[in-house]
Amino acid sequence: MNRNRTASIVAVVLSLATIPAVWIFAFGAVPSLQAVQSETAGGRMGPWVFTWALVWVATLAAIVVAWLCYASLGDSAS
Repeated sequence: MNRNRTASIVAVVLSLATIPAVWIFAFGAVPSLQAVQSETAGGRMGPWVFTWALVWVATLAAIVVAWLCYASLGDSAS
């Protein structure tokens, strides 16, 4: 196994491992929608939506990186 193939496999595993970490952090740190909607001060819905959008973007980015690294495994095998 050459070094490029090993690096690609490690990158795939690390990229996919970040997905549950991001979601666990998000569920622990971001308040529920009911808590945000019940705020009397207001102005928290925008940051709440933006935070969940970032969680989804991070998830999709991790999947794309894993896919690109996996696709490069076929190139390095030849």
